[in-house]
Amino acid sequence: MQRHYRTKIIKAFHNSRQIHRILFDFYRQVEDNVNWLQQRIDELDSTLTTANLQEFKDELKKLLKTALTYTQGLTKLEDYSNTIAINLNNYVKNLYQIYAKVESDEEELSILNHFSRKTAPYMRSQIAGDLGYFRHGTGLIEQAIASSEGE
Repeated sequence: MQRHYRTKIIKAFHNSRQIHRILFDFYRQVEDNVNWLQQRIDELDSTLTTANLQEFKDELKKLLKTALTYTQGLTKLEDYSNTIAINLNNYVKNLYQIYAKVESDEEELSILNHFSRKTAPYMRSQIAGDLGYFRHGTGLIEQAIASSEGE
């Protein structure tokens, strides 16, 4: 059973790295879209044509589509963090059951202990850091939408 929880933790972290790469690419797209929109707004000043409005509309559509996928990626990262937390809790419970059965102290099973005290918490903190970083992307999207509405 111990191995089962450990495998789930490792798999969740591995999957989170894949989502990290995808979100990183989307974050770059969001930055590019926001920069483009801001540059166009600054260039046009107060003279908007129908063509300009259509251009903004098309760019906002792309941004909103990206925003949906981006938000889904953030949700997946949160899910992987929760998966690690739940399975780590179960892992530790089973670890203590093993200690009790073999009448061993924690030092004798240090490799199992290391995973629960160092490795898995590191994985969770890495995902938490990713979430903190990538949540700024939602702010950029909101900023772009607000900028386009304000002009």
